[in-house]
Amino acid sequence: MQRMSLLFREQGIDFCLVHIPAMLDAVLPQTVGPGYQTRPGCRFRPDQFAQPVLSPAELNGLNQLFALKKQVERLAGRWAVKNLVMQ
Repeated sequence: MQRMSLLFREQGIDFCLVHIPAMLDAVLPQTVGPGYQTRPGCRFRPDQFAQPVLSPAELNGLNQLFALKKQVERLAGRWAVKNLVMQ
């Protein structure tokens, strides 16, 4: 797992912190760089991902967001959930 830290566990729920720059380096290398917070959204293709993270339906939903910041946040959330499930 890449830079995801367990903050605490309460009543069977894991609360984790995802380091977004490290996640981007692992999942979308050289595609999303610094300054993504102020850039408009872009259309991602499956071949841009270093590892398969999103289903076709999830990728379609990601591409419908208008701000790259929102796209990155959704990607980080999906990546975190899938990593937690695999533990």
